[in-house]
Amino acid sequence: MFTDWPFSLASLGDRAHPARPVRTPVREHRCAAACPAAQGRLPRGLVHKALTGMLKRDEKVDFSHPSASSELAYSHRMEAISGLAFLRGDSDPELVNQLVTIVEDPDDDARLGVAAGVALTEMADATMLATLLAKILDCNAPERARIAFLNGLWRKPSAELSPQLLPLLGGEITSGAIKLLAALAIGYSANSANDEELLGLLDDRHARRFAAIAVMLGGDEAGARRLLEILPSDRYAEEVVRATIDSSQDDKCSLLRESMFSSDQIYRRMRVAEILKDGKCISPVSYDYAWRRLTGLLAAGSDAPGGMSRRAIRAELYRALIGHDPERRRLVAAVLVGMRARGLLLAARDVGIQEAREALRRLDESQARGPQMDEQPTLSADSSVPSPMLRTRHRIQGTRR
Repeated sequence: MFTDWPFSLASLGDRAHPARPVRTPVREHRCAAACPAAQGRLPRGLVHKALTGMLKRDEKVDFSHPSASSELAYSHRMEAISGLAFLRGDSDPELVNQLVTIVEDPDDDARLGVAAGVALTEMADATMLATLLAKILDCNAPERARIAFLNGLWRKPSAELSPQLLPLLGGEITSGAIKLLAALAIGYSANSANDEELLGLLDDRHARRFAAIAVMLGGDEAGARRLLEILPSDRYAEEVVRATIDSSQDDKCSLLRESMFSSDQIYRRMRVAEILKDGKCISPVSYDYAWRRLTGLLAAGSDAPGGMSRRAIRAELYRALIGHDPERRRLVAAVLVGMRARGLLLAARDVGIQEAREALRRLDESQARGPQMDEQPTLSADSSVPSPMLRTRHRIQGTRR
């Protein structure tokens, strides 16, 4: 009961009027995770001043290196920053200055800097986003600050700003960390104006793996087909891209926002993943990890700032499934098969959607074969030999069995 009340409070929004901001012990992981969301969704006047007052670094505590002595103070400041990220909306100059100070202070905890960069982007308007972009593109700025601001920018993708990030993907000077975050921001923006340059960057050995990640997140069909041509011959790039897209250690490829449906990013990502999964008609190699990751994300939803719930995602998919675009109906029906979303397919079938009827037949056939028939190992450069990473994974799984 104790660990459930912050989730209930978070769902109340402006209807909740407690006398003071939510506070919760950090020893309960689930409760601590819910607290920022609860605080951020309460009436602004009740929490804004209190959270802002928790941001300043205590000069008596050494935050330059994480340690047991600084952990409690770090936890309180992290919850305050995360709550401010959920507040979003307009921000006052004092708050912006405090968050920028956390990002740029070399003596502060770098983890707080990343969280502050995310909070700044969530509350940023177009003018502030342009300011943050200028800091990101400044090669003379500290890399720590550039990484923190980029961590915010890719979580709130901007189609208008993304073309300016393309130069970061190429060249030998820019670090791999910045290239990866820039690739996320470009991919999630799903700006068709970037497609041609991404196609060219796939031929640049310094930019290939990062351009491939951007294509997988929001590229076009030409980019997906080019990936099927080049990844089999570049085993290193293929392994890096696979590890990034399929990673469960972070949320870099787990972003789901409402704007991704209105901008068609999610449908571009679906189509690229489908081409890679069915790639054997173009290439002797296919890659299904992008498809599996995407269907899993859509089934799970996101509780990050600006994220979409499972219910909201299913509503958007159903709207597309009964829409007027036959290609999109086919694509969404295939995704719903991957999600095992039988209820949505049945509802669409009952209103006369033929694509839903065919998807239900495929779903029944796949369930009749069983999970082992559906989860064949994806082959890498040699269509008869799994990649080294997969061979290791199969040996581990075989030992467990």
